[in-house]
Amino acid sequence: MCLDRWFNNNKEFKNKIIAELAKLKNKLSTTQQKIYDIYLTELQVKTRYNYYYASFSLEERLSNHPLYLHWQKILPEILTKPISSYFSDDEKIVLQTILGKDKANLFFLALDNLMDYPYQTNWYRRTLRSHQSHLYLSRMFDVLNEFLIYRNTQLTPLEKLKLSCKPIDENNLPLQDYIYLQSFGIYVLAAEIDNNNTQTIKLIEDIILGDNQVAFLSYGLINSIVKSHNQHLHKLLGDLLLAGRLQEGLRQSITENMDNGTVEAFLTLLKVIEENNLIRYASVKRAIATWTSLIDIDNADKITKKEIASFSKFLTNEQLRHQSLNSQNPVEIYLALWSYAFYNVETTIPFILDLFKNGQKHQKLVAGYFLNVINDNQIIFKLRYELVTQYNLTEDNLSLIAILFRLKLKDTVYKNFLDHNFSSTQLTDYYYKMDCIMKCDT
Repeated sequence: MCLDRWFNNNKEFKNKIIAELAKLKNKLSTTQQKIYDIYLTELQVKTRYNYYYASFSLEERLSNHPLYLHWQKILPEILTKPISSYFSDDEKIVLQTILGKDKANLFFLALDNLMDYPYQTNWYRRTLRSHQSHLYLSRMFDVLNEFLIYRNTQLTPLEKLKLSCKPIDENNLPLQDYIYLQSFGIYVLAAEIDNNNTQTIKLIEDIILGDNQVAFLSYGLINSIVKSHNQHLHKLLGDLLLAGRLQEGLRQSITENMDNGTVEAFLTLLKVIEENNLIRYASVKRAIATWTSLIDIDNADKITKKEIASFSKFLTNEQLRHQSLNSQNPVEIYLALWSYAFYNVETTIPFILDLFKNGQKHQKLVAGYFLNVINDNQIIFKLRYELVTQYNLTEDNLSLIAILFRLKLKDTVYKNFLDHNFSSTQLTDYYYKMDCIMKCDT
C-alpha cells in the first residue's frame, strides 16, 4: 500500500504522536519551549513527508522555514568547528527531550559528520566540500527527519538490518516500525557505525563478506558505509568492488555511492579502481563523469586510465595541484581546481581570480567553466561580479562572458551580446540590473 494513503487512514497514530510531543514540551523552561515550537512548526501541516512521520516539509522553500531561519541565526557563515558545538545548552536539552538522550547524541554526531560529505546531492552532483553553513542546512533537515522517524520506533538499526530482506507484513507491524523499515535511515546507521556499535558493525561485515544471510547489501547500506569513518568497512567494500568484477549492478551501486561520503572512503575505493584497472567498466566511467564534470555522462566512454591516474595524483599531491594551475593543458588546470574543491571549495576562489587576472584566454575559460561546477549561487554571484567589474570583460571576451553566465550560443541574451557593441560600463550596468533582479527574487 502507498505510505501516504496508509498514513491518511491512521489518524489515531498522528494524534498519539502530537499528544506525546505536547506532554514533553510541558517539562521544558519558557526559553526551551520557544525553541521546541520552532522545531515542531511543520508537525501538524500535511505535506509530502506527512505529519505521520513527525517530521518536516521539504516541499516549501527552505529559506522561509522557521527552523531554517533559526539555524541560520545560530550558525556562522563559515563553520570552523563541529555543527553541534554551535547549539546552545537549551537547544540540546530540547533535542534530547524530543529524541531521547541516546538518539539525540547520535543526532549530534550525524550533524557533525555533514561537513565531511560533499554538499551537492542531486543526480548531477560534483564531489566538492565546503565550510559554508548554508550549503548544509538542507542536509540538516534530512538528518533530523531520519531521527524523528527513528524516535518513534523501538527497532534498533541492527534489527532494521536483519528485517530488511524479509517481506514486510504491514498488518502485523506497528505503524511507526513499518515507517522506519521503509525509510533509508542512512545518517542514523552511519552515526551508529561511528559510535562504534560493535554488533551493528559485525553484522555489516558479515553482509559484505556474505557470511550472514539475514540481510543484503542494499544501496542505502553502501551509502551509510561510505558516510561512516570506519576504514575497515571501507576496505571490505573495496574488496567487494574488486571481487564483483562480473556484477555490473553491484559495481554500479558502489561507484554511484562512493562520492557520497568521507574523503577516506572515496580514496580507498578510488585506489581499488586505479590499481585494478576497473576504469574499463561503463559504470565506473559514468561515475567519474559525475564526480568531476570533466565530461558529460553520454560521452563517459571516452574516459581512459590516463584520466583516473591524473586526478588520483592530484587528490594526493598538493604540490602537483598547485603547479598544474599554470599548465597549458586545460584538463590539468580543471582537475587541479576540482581536487582543491574536493577538500574545500573555498580554497579555489583565489586561484580562479588569479587565472582571470593573469591567465591566458584558455586558462580563463577553464576557470569560468569550473566556477559554474561549484553550483553555489553565493560564491558564483560574488565571483561573477568581481570578474565582470574588475577584469574588463568587454565585447572582445564574449566567450568568457558566455561561460561565466552559463549562456549558450542559441540563448537570446548571448545573441544580444553579439548584436550590440557592449562597452565595459554597459556590461557592468547590465550586471547591476541582474544583481537587483536576483536579490528581489530571493
